[in-house]
Amino acid sequence: MSDSVLLDMIKKKIAAIIKDQSGKAGNVDCEKFVADLDDVLQEGVTETVKQYRDQTAGSTAYETSLGSFIIEQNPYASWENIDFPNLPLDPHDENPWVRRSGVLRDNNALNPLRANEPIPGGTIVNFSYVNDPDLQDDGTFVKPPGDLPKDPNKPPKPAPDRTDFYPHNIVKAVRLRYSVFDRRFGKLSSFADTEGRDRQTGYILILYSGSDGR
Repeated sequence: MSDSVLLDMIKKKIAAIIKDQSGKAGNVDCEKFVADLDDVLQEGVTETVKQYRDQTAGSTAYETSLGSFIIEQNPYASWENIDFPNLPLDPHDENPWVRRSGVLRDNNALNPLRANEPIPGGTIVNFSYVNDPDLQDDGTFVKPPGDLPKDPNKPPKPAPDRTDFYPHNIVKAVRLRYSVFDRRFGKLSSFADTEGRDRQTGYILILYSGSDGR
């Protein structure tokens, strides 16, 4: 989020609060009051944003990489054939593309669960995984065969044909709805010329785990 967008969002929220309270406070002129506060807001928010960005400079790069990783994992289409969801600026908001659920649906980085409150159990969801020794989680990282030098005497490992499941408690889910173009009919097909590009709906589901009681 750019500094100007953040500043504008804060000003709008303040204006909404003043407008809501104006009748109770004796007919305060909302627009004039916000205009008088503009310089103070600009200076204060700019400094706050600067301090925040200095503290989170490293995390911003990770956030970008994480978003890219999620998109790259899409199994249905390449980047240019995906219509990405319209994300709300405020992490508390929802819109037709973004929905939140779970016992901690309203908790986020701006409103985290208090440290003195236990993490709830949430809803049990079955996760699938490949039971492969190269992917074992024993506190050490074992590189998969693809990261090792190729040995002509050791052919590539075939894809596992067995998937196991384990229950995991989910306290929050964020569902992102997006569109995929041209899966059934190519962009240059006669159908695309007459009926428009084929468009189908896909979903990205982000799950946050809770206490498993283990």
